[in-house]
Amino acid sequence: MPDLKYLEAVPPLNLKSLHYDIGPSLVLSPHPDDESLGCGGMIALLREKGIPVHVAFITDGGASHPNSLQFPPHKLAALRKQEATAACKVLGVDDDALYFFEQPDGNLSESLAEKSVILVEKLAKIIEKWKFKSLFIPYKKDAHDDHRATWKLAQLAMQQSNHKLTCIEYPIWLWKNGKKADYPDLSEYNFFRLNISGVNERKKSAIAAHRSQVTRFIDDDPEGFCLTPELLEPFLGNEEYFFFPKKDAAHSLTKNYFDKLYQQQTDPWNFEQSAYENEKYQETLKVLDAHYNSALEIGCSVGVLTNQLAARCAKLLAVDISEKPLKIAEKRCENQQQVTFKALDISKEFPKNGHDAYDLILISEMGYYLTEDKLLELYQNCQKNLNNQGQILLVHWTGFVEEYPLSGKEVHRLFEKYNAEEMVFSELATITRSEYELVLWQKNQA
Repeated sequence: MPDLKYLEAVPPLNLKSLHYDIGPSLVLSPHPDDESLGCGGMIALLREKGIPVHVAFITDGGASHPNSLQFPPHKLAALRKQEATAACKVLGVDDDALYFFEQPDGNLSESLAEKSVILVEKLAKIIEKWKFKSLFIPYKKDAHDDHRATWKLAQLAMQQSNHKLTCIEYPIWLWKNGKKADYPDLSEYNFFRLNISGVNERKKSAIAAHRSQVTRFIDDDPEGFCLTPELLEPFLGNEEYFFFPKKDAAHSLTKNYFDKLYQQQTDPWNFEQSAYENEKYQETLKVLDAHYNSALEIGCSVGVLTNQLAARCAKLLAVDISEKPLKIAEKRCENQQQVTFKALDISKEFPKNGHDAYDLILISEMGYYLTEDKLLELYQNCQKNLNNQGQILLVHWTGFVEEYPLSGKEVHRLFEKYNAEEMVFSELATITRSEYELVLWQKNQA
């Protein structure tokens, strides 16, 4: 099994919002059984929430037992179709949501070269018809030619389709046969894990439905393929792993985006009552000093944290891109005379502190709204406008949000990358929870 230790620390997908975050999905399965092995838990969880999930089987799976007289390729392909249908029913996917492309098992690259137009058009039409939000495909470098060819087919179909969707890659053979050159690159992917403990027995039942692959049901080909307990081991635990290709976001989220959110709800993220937010605020206050002469809070929203932080600051400037939440924040902090609020777009303007520098800058739950270039520019401005031994606090949700240019993990890793080049900051504290990460940095003495 490849040494992928960095996957041990990847953040979880949020079970409560999985139905919204992932949405209606199409799973591309190179062979009948890959859907259950790599995505069985995901499929079952989405179907429990009533989210449509369709599965497309690209090859017929007829080459797994080439020496069997009882099950020659055409008969084996028919059996594997029956098994796939039964497995999907266990996971909650009905027959009318299944597609069988019936390409020769083991020769998908050749089929794609010969029938590219037909196969791509067929897949693109399915995507266009159902307007899926997410597309699950094999990992780009999975250690099987049919898996890589399926990935390529997906890319061609997405290029042809006018419908944009989130592409999510899942590994199969990477776990046991992956070489170092096949390992997923941190610079190319955001990694997430999914807790499937609540549906794990259903996933195991779906895998078991592929009896031609997990047992010696076909007993006249001793050299035929079989998913041994060792090969099955990565797929029987309580977590599935998914690789999200990083987006090449052209723009940071705009003022209009946030104005619309606040038009729909005065407190879109439930800062006032959320248990998650309350815990995060308590952890934030624990790591901060008892007093700061001058502090800057970027992305203050309705001012819940601002109000708690104000008691520690002789002067606090709280900014947000939208004027709407600032009115609520001002009302909340009306007795905190040391607090000033200002509406500005941090991607275009950095709030200076007159002729002075700040002792504390908070970048809380807003770094992922910026593109990488704009975020690095923000880090530069923070460095320039922070006193020696001043502090930067980064706190971000680490779950998946499709519309954000960056993930919470990316925001923090980009700061580490920036600091590795500049060597300006030292890490004071790190708190990692299942849903968020908090890191406090201090500017080194010049």
